[in-house]
Amino acid sequence: NTGAIALYRAEGFVPVARRAGYYPAADGAGAREDALVLRRGARSGAAFQGSRDTSA
Repeated sequence: NTGAIALYRAEGFVPVARRAGYYPAADGAGAREDALVLRRGARSGAAFQGSRDTSA
């Protein structure tokens, strides 16, 4: 799904692995789809401070 991949990349995720043939074909008969394993680095600084829940 190219749209989903673009969204994740825009949010700072990068592919770290590929799982070949992970998903069944959409029609149930064709080639299986690969899965991407994505990772995003830890947030720090202002980006992290703005996302903290301080209501506790």
